[in-house]
Amino acid sequence: MKNSFSFCVTSFVTVCAAFSASAGNWPAWRGPEGTGISNEKNLPLKWSTSENVRWHVELPGPGNSSPIVWGDRVFVTQALEKENRRTLMCFDRANGKQLWQSGVTYAEQEPTQENNPYCSGTPASDGKLVYACFGSAGVSAYDFAGKEVWHRDLGKLTHMFGNSVSPILAGDLCILNFGPDAKARLIALNKKTGETVWKAEPPKPDESERQQGPGGRGFGPGMFMAPQMLSQADKNGDQKLSKDEFAALADVWFDKLDPDKTGKLTQEQLTEKLVEVLPPPPGFAGRQGGPPGEGPRPGGGRGGGPGRFVGPGLFSAADADKDGSLTREELKATFAKWFAEWDRDKSGALDETKLREGLNAALPRPQFGGPDGPGGRGPGGPA
Repeated sequence: MKNSFSFCVTSFVTVCAAFSASAGNWPAWRGPEGTGISNEKNLPLKWSTSENVRWHVELPGPGNSSPIVWGDRVFVTQALEKENRRTLMCFDRANGKQLWQSGVTYAEQEPTQENNPYCSGTPASDGKLVYACFGSAGVSAYDFAGKEVWHRDLGKLTHMFGNSVSPILAGDLCILNFGPDAKARLIALNKKTGETVWKAEPPKPDESERQQGPGGRGFGPGMFMAPQMLSQADKNGDQKLSKDEFAALADVWFDKLDPDKTGKLTQEQLTEKLVEVLPPPPGFAGRQGGPPGEGPRPGGGRGGGPGRFVGPGLFSAADADKDGSLTREELKATFAKWFAEWDRDKSGALDETKLREGLNAALPRPQFGGPDGPGGRGPGGPA
């Protein structure tokens, strides 16, 4: 099944076309003021496959970017993954006819996750040029005929969730916000030439917080596991787990992971059941997610809750005899080993920082999309 979505222009655009060019423009992400609010009146409240739809165009692949409108043109970014292209597409506002498609070639595979295809950033326009940021493939400016006016390579941008940068236009500047990662920064380019006007970087972390791979220490599994462990096992409310509390958590988890009392768990069972002890944090659309994707991005597999990217690492760490099954004794032994290693100051307790750093060191950094196949989208993964 082709993994794509359709892009529709409704009566909303048609209504705008009846007004002045200024009133009818939607030039950037969330509109002219970045608020997502339109001043237009009498907009339609209902849509179907036929009602209030002026035209309907299917795009080559998946996309999260928003279309923008200027005058009689509609622009949207789109990745052509098989061709290794990051592109900007232009349509006639009146009838949906594709007028042109321009872009850049970038062959290297970027890490992302199943609900964030390449080219997720929304373009922006000042009525003269259209600006699009393609992540590691750079930022480009095109005229309304599709000719590239300038292109800037701003270096490789790596983030576990992928890239989604939407340019902001202010005066003579095209402003881009990158991060959070090792190259987090705010950069302003001359929108006519693409030359850097200024850039601002966040304060450098101290040694204990330095980045260790894409996304930094805070973006490993400990980011969401540590708070949940504390909330589940901290009996006296001191925001720390004693040795006994941490050991008891292993028993509680195994009881929930093994409701049939078989005494053993396979990796697949652990992965499927882990949502019972680690509910999806805010931003996950569903508990189990969608089916495996079909695109060529790395990662792939079924979307879904934390089990899909924590389960395999946890199973590997705890299956001491490597027999393909996890027992209660193995899980408890793993928790005991972790407590001894993570309590470096011998205080007899683990606070959230110790838990987070320990989990990030003990478990692999999440690779969204799961282990099952080539990359794509799953409707229940992180939003």
